[in-house]
Amino acid sequence: MDFLKVGNLDEVLALARRTLDACGLWEWEVTLDHARRRAGACHFGDKRISFSRYLLPLYDAGAAREVVLHEVAHAQVGSRAGHGRRWQQAVKALGGRAQRTVAPDAPSLPAPWVGVCKAGHRVERFRTPTRVLACSKCSRDFRTENIFTWTYRGGSPRHHPDYLRELRKICRNYEN
Repeated sequence: MDFLKVGNLDEVLALARRTLDACGLWEWEVTLDHARRRAGACHFGDKRISFSRYLLPLYDAGAAREVVLHEVAHAQVGSRAGHGRRWQQAVKALGGRAQRTVAPDAPSLPAPWVGVCKAGHRVERFRTPTRVLACSKCSRDFRTENIFTWTYRGGSPRHHPDYLRELRKICRNYEN
């Protein structure tokens, strides 16, 4: 069994490389990416698996190992297998638990954009909102009274021009 040191991305990449090679997947590449919501991904068209340079250092060694086995199993069984029985068998054969996602209490990154509705419901975004959003917990339909008020890293945001344009249009329609 391979053990990883917490936070060591070089060891994660080395484990992934060794596991791919042991499975006969020599042509597959292993890389780091900039994902902030998912720990790993399998890119079938490129024959590449990638891991989040931001999230994996936050995981303990066991969780990081599970992410590696998860993605290698995807590479083994192909894109059509999804998280079905063939994929589950492949993960278990590699020594993994065959779970679709990391635990809900796994470490995550705080998003810089936080939207809050009048009822206090929160949404988080890593990218600048370009559309005006209303709280779906308050109403299934878009309602101006449920529009999120945004902060960026806890302060006043600089909104995207498309967002501001749409907000002005909504306000004009609301006044009429």
